[in-house]
Amino acid sequence: MPQAEVPPDVVSFNAAISACGPANWRLALHLFHAMPSANLKPSLVSYNAVLDAACHRSAGYTLFLQALHANFYDHLLHKGSTTLDLHEMSPGSALLAVKWWLSVVLPALLHPQRRQICTI
Repeated sequence: MPQAEVPPDVVSFNAAISACGPANWRLALHLFHAMPSANLKPSLVSYNAVLDAACHRSAGYTLFLQALHANFYDHLLHKGSTTLDLHEMSPGSALLAVKWWLSVVLPALLHPQRRQICTI
């Protein structure tokens, strides 16, 4: 972007990350990680774009956990741990959210003394 004399902003980074898609997931990750050096903070759209590109890679799951801990997806369990709300998520981030819920949240719900009805 600097070569084109266009000042980079979050929107231009998000567009570039989205354009990479799964075929260029490494470049999508590189662009995402370059945002702080351009004095830009990744947004929810940034995370959704990079997670669409890298959802089938281990780096994607790591970034999903980072976004989760930074409260970008604080709505996931807003109705409690038995309901997973995937609104406002891209397909890649939703896939990773289900993976996280099945591996982290669901096992505790299936404990013999705590069985509950779960909704996705």
